[in-house]
Amino acid sequence: MSSPSSPLPERRVLVGNWIPYSKSILRSSIGALSASLVCQRIRNGFAQFRDRLRACFHSFRRYILIAEMVLPAVWIDRQLSRLLGKLGHAVGERPSSFIFGTLFLFLFFATGIQNMNDNYVGDVEWLFTPVHGRGKAEERVYKEYFEQRIHSERRRRRSPRYDLDPDPLRDQMTRRDFTDDLASSWLGGPDRKKLARPSKPQTNHLNDWNIWGSPVYSNELEEAEEKEIRSGRGRRNVKEDLKEKEGIWAMARVLVVAKDEGTMLRNDTLHEFLYVTNRLRSVKLKANGKEYTYENICGNHCWDPRGEIQNFIDLMPRYEAGEVNITYPAFLDPVTLKTMVLPTIFGGIEPSDDGAVVTYVKAAAVTQVAASKPREIFELGYEWLLVAETEMNQLRKELEHLDMYFYSTRIATDQLDRGFNAVFPFVAAAIIILIGFSTLCLVTLDPVKSKPMLAIMGVVSAAIATLASMGFLIYIQIPFIGLNKVAPFLILGIGLDDTFVIVGAWRRTNPRNGVSDRMRATYAEAAVSVTITSLTDGISFLIGALTDIPSIYVFCTYTGTAVVFLYFCHLTFFGGFLALTGYAEQANRHSITCFKVPAKSEARQSLSTFRTFESPPVDFNPTNFEFAKFVYI
Repeated sequence: MSSPSSPLPERRVLVGNWIPYSKSILRSSIGALSASLVCQRIRNGFAQFRDRLRACFHSFRRYILIAEMVLPAVWIDRQLSRLLGKLGHAVGERPSSFIFGTLFLFLFFATGIQNMNDNYVGDVEWLFTPVHGRGKAEERVYKEYFEQRIHSERRRRRSPRYDLDPDPLRDQMTRRDFTDDLASSWLGGPDRKKLARPSKPQTNHLNDWNIWGSPVYSNELEEAEEKEIRSGRGRRNVKEDLKEKEGIWAMARVLVVAKDEGTMLRNDTLHEFLYVTNRLRSVKLKANGKEYTYENICGNHCWDPRGEIQNFIDLMPRYEAGEVNITYPAFLDPVTLKTMVLPTIFGGIEPSDDGAVVTYVKAAAVTQVAASKPREIFELGYEWLLVAETEMNQLRKELEHLDMYFYSTRIATDQLDRGFNAVFPFVAAAIIILIGFSTLCLVTLDPVKSKPMLAIMGVVSAAIATLASMGFLIYIQIPFIGLNKVAPFLILGIGLDDTFVIVGAWRRTNPRNGVSDRMRATYAEAAVSVTITSLTDGISFLIGALTDIPSIYVFCTYTGTAVVFLYFCHLTFFGGFLALTGYAEQANRHSITCFKVPAKSEARQSLSTFRTFESPPVDFNPTNFEFAKFVYI
């Protein structure tokens, strides 16, 4: 029997009362947690749905942009295919008209090549110097003040040796006469009006001419032009520079050294050097039915070094006897009172320890410069350099005491031309190799469906397009340079690539259709590819023609124009021959001999030369594909 005062049962009652409440609290907590998880899942689901919707929207916008870009390209492709398909159908209907029409037109353009020499430019300095570069600007400034030119009629009346018409009887004026007249004009003498420039009568003569007869312009307009050139505002483009192209001068230089490596200050070496100078000055150029010497083309500075050489020759007996010492850089002869400046003709000078007396002279040189203006004189000067080089090469073998070296501003140009001319044999070899390779690629087992003649026509089309483009550009006065001789290699490669594309498209057409329909399908498929390749090539060369380096501009202009001519020539001239081969194939004729090839049934009953040397002939029956094995390119 339990005691009533024991507290243990009460504690059990209290704990038992709290158990249901704790369970309900736990259930409510679990429910709340489950509800929150469900809500979180719902929120996450909505967020994922929102993100997916946004991604789909952005993808849809991207697809719309792609469609906006693609649809015009697709439309252009379809329209171009349709137009070129019509052209192919027209070529298939009248192949002879397109062949002869294109041939006559392109051969007419090619006649411009006969003026190639007149339009040829070979000045290396001009070809590879940027037109807008600092060198060109400084060159124009230099030519303004120190150009080697034949001046006004007043100067030609006073000194006929500067005239284009050589007249020895009128060649009486010397530099001393001219400087005397010039001095008298400065002092207000009677010849002042003769020396006054008609275009600028109020100009000071001290600013008009320097003591050597070179022009020193003081006109305000010319000074403004000089400032524009120096500031860069007076820039010219390549076309303007092409039209006004003129060199600074045509220069020839002869250098001699003693064969025994001794000094040049000897009587025998100086006499032989004087003989070389006389031969150089006496070189005659025959042009336009006249003879021109250096005196007719020398321009302002017709300095004759023979007087200076003769002064040293007169000095040699006393110098070799030890009576005088030659000082550096100038020597005053105590007997004749003539001043001789050694660096004017001598080089490799070795002075004594104190630098006052010359002990050894290694070489001597003489320089002859022709005028740069007018253009006729400049061209005569360049021709004179060629004659002088030939004369000096012959003289080199006659010299006893001297070794001679000749240099001119034409040598670099001639060497460059020789290098480009050496390319021509490789052009012929390349044509033969490409014809052979393309012929092998276009030959099939079927003598009727084979297309070996198209390989030759592809090369001919490229050659005609190249010649026509060059003649056309020569007609519009675009200068021709030696670098253009490399262009046929590029055009041949592009032309054969277009040939293979067109022939491959022809072979994929349905042989059951007529020639006109097959030409339409061929052009609709291949002409688009040919157009795109020609367009990209043309744009590439057009970008190259935007440069201000004349050689690159001219080369890219010629090559880009040749690509355009090749494109039209292939679509008309080559396409006409493709149609002719299609008609021959339709008539079951041999691809080379054009003889009628017997059908398969006829070939079994009779012996034929085609069965002896070639594969069995194919019946043109559209259902006969037994021998239709092609070599696809």
